Amino acid sequence: MKFSRTARAGLLASLLLVTTACEAADWREAETEPCRLGSLYERVDCVTQLTAQWDRRLNAAYERAMHMIDPARARTLRDVQRKWIEWRDANCGWYAHQAGTMSLELEAECLRVTTKQRAEELEDFEDYY
Repeated sequence: MKFSRTARAGLLASLLLVTTACEAADWREAETEPCRLGSLYERVDCVTQLTAQWDRRLNAAYERAMHMIDPARARTLRDVQRKWIEWRDANCGWYAHQAGTMSLELEAECLRVTTKQRAEELEDFEDYY
């Protein structure tokens, strides 16, 4: 069976996407693996504890960033951070208003992922200054 160049390129791209998605899923599972057991409330509590760890990292990176930049940029960063918190809470809070108990897990996971991403973003900021 012969495949055109376009078909082969599409197949290769699909395989790369699947591989990347699987690697990302493996990483996520590694961090949240302990949270997969227990009742719904135990799982949510576990993810909430992971979020608290990321939140501590986020706050530490934010404080370091605030001390690296001039006062005018620090005010801007403060305003941006406040807006980010408002957005995160609204975005993840949206899940809490869905029907069913699964909404609790979805909201907790949203908070974890979003907080982790912001913490890493602020930690990366240090590399530029």
